[in-house]
Amino acid sequence: MDLTKGHPTESAPVWSAPENRYTEFLVDSGAFHVLAADLSGTGRKDLAFTSHSGDIVRVYRQTAPRQFVAVDPQDIVGFHPNDIIVLSNSPKRYLLNAEGAGELRVAEVNAEGRFKQLAKYPLGNVLSSTPFSWPGWGPISLAVAPYTGTAITLLRDFNPETAEVKDVLTLPVGRDPKRVQVVDIDKDGTPELILPSFWDNQIWAISYAGPDQPPKVQVLASFKRGWPRQVLPLDVNHDGAMDLLVPMSTRERIAVLLNDGQGHFHEGESIPYPGKTGIHTLASGKDGEGRYLLAGGSGALVLYRERQNTPGQFETLLAPIQNWPNWVELVDVDGDGSLDAVIASQDAQESRVIYGPLWKAFSQLAGQPNESKQQESKQQDATKAAKQASEEEKK
Repeated sequence: MDLTKGHPTESAPVWSAPENRYTEFLVDSGAFHVLAADLSGTGRKDLAFTSHSGDIVRVYRQTAPRQFVAVDPQDIVGFHPNDIIVLSNSPKRYLLNAEGAGELRVAEVNAEGRFKQLAKYPLGNVLSSTPFSWPGWGPISLAVAPYTGTAITLLRDFNPETAEVKDVLTLPVGRDPKRVQVVDIDKDGTPELILPSFWDNQIWAISYAGPDQPPKVQVLASFKRGWPRQVLPLDVNHDGAMDLLVPMSTRERIAVLLNDGQGHFHEGESIPYPGKTGIHTLASGKDGEGRYLLAGGSGALVLYRERQNTPGQFETLLAPIQNWPNWVELVDVDGDGSLDAVIASQDAQESRVIYGPLWKAFSQLAGQPNESKQQESKQQDATKAAKQASEEEKK
C-alpha cells in the first residue's frame, strides 16, 4: 500500500483504500485537529476535523464499521478554529476553541452530526482547553493554553451548560505554553497540570495547593534545545509512576523524563525518531498486541511498538506521507478491539484513519518485507544519534 496514492475529492470527500485498510477524508485547507467520538449518538465513533486555515469544522459520521458519510462543513467556530474536546458526557457537550472570535464555545451535536452553539465564554487567543477536577473547584474546571503567549488560564468551576465560571486565574508559565495534560505525578490522588513551553524548552507543573490557595507553579525539566510542542504521560518503565515523553520538534528524538514516584524527574534514555528532523505530534495507546506510540513529522508517520519483555524499548515502522500531521490519536474507531491511527493532516486530502491491527497495517505501508532490514538499520542509526544528542544536551 502507498499513502501517497488515491485521495478524496470535492465530489467524493471520503475515499477508502482497497479492502478498507484505511480511509481518507477531505478537509478544506488542511486539518488542524481531530476529535474521534460518538458525536451523533449511534454508539459508533465519528470524526470532527477543524481547519485552522479554512475556518471550518467538518464532521464525518460513521454509519457502519469503516463506512463514513460526510457532513457539510460548518463555520460555527469562526476565524481560525483550533481544538474540539468532549466537555461533559451527561448530557453530551463539546467545547470549541475559537481563537479568532476570542471565545470558548459550548455546543451540542444533533443526530445528523451538526454542531449547535449553546453558550460561550469570552477568552482571547485560545488554542486548547483541558478539563480537570480539583477538590473544591467544582465538577469541571478548564486549563486553557493560548495559541501564542506566556500564560495558562485556569477557569474554575466551569458550567458546561451556561459557560459561567466561579473564578479566573492567569498563571505565567514560560514562553509560548502548549496543550495541558492532567497527570497525578506524585500519586497523592490529586492530579497536576503538565505542559511544555515551546520557546524556552521547559516542562512545567501546576499543582493544587488547597481550595482557597493559589496553585503552585514549578519547572519540572529544562532542555537546551528542541522546542517541544507537546508532553505525553506514559509509565515508560512499568514501575507504577507516571513518566513523561517530550517529543522534540527540532531534534530526532523523544526525550524521556523518568519519575521517582514522588513527582521528581530525571532524564532517561531518549527514544529515537527515524524520520526527518522534527516531531509535530505524538500519541500513545494500548491494545491486545501491546503498547504503541504514533509520531508524526514532515513526510512521515512513525509507529512504535514496545518490545516484549523490554519495558521502554520500541521497534519502529515508518510510513511515508506527502506533508505532515498536525494531530494524531490512537483509538479504536471501527470497534473491532484493535487500535486505529487517526490523523489530522496539513494536506487537505491526507487526513485519514489507518485501521488496526496497526503493526500489520504499517508493515504494509512501510514497504515490502525485504525493506525491513533497511528499516532496522535506520532505527539503529537513529538510536545512536538520539543518544549523542541527549548526551550533548546534558553537558
